[in-house]
Amino acid sequence: MLVCGSCNRTKSWACEHCKNWMKVKKITICNGCYWASPSDYQHVAMVEARRADIVWLDKDVKRFDPFRQASQKASESVQDGIKRAVARSLE
Repeated sequence: MLVCGSCNRTKSWACEHCKNWMKVKKITICNGCYWASPSDYQHVAMVEARRADIVWLDKDVKRFDPFRQASQKASESVQDGIKRAVARSLE
């Protein structure tokens, strides 16, 4: 899978520390991992997790900056602010 340098380092660390890589060694487990199939996965390195990598570009940066400021004012990370906003939208 083609990934940026930062994601490649994250993937390498996750795979090298994955229980499947270290002990179990089943290719079917790797096939169900985010790092093998980011559009259709059941786990991330055998951890029940979901990933959504978001990049704000150009005009979207104008939306991100105030959101980051609001998150800081609420003493929360941008990631937690996004999770809270998503949860509210699903209520």
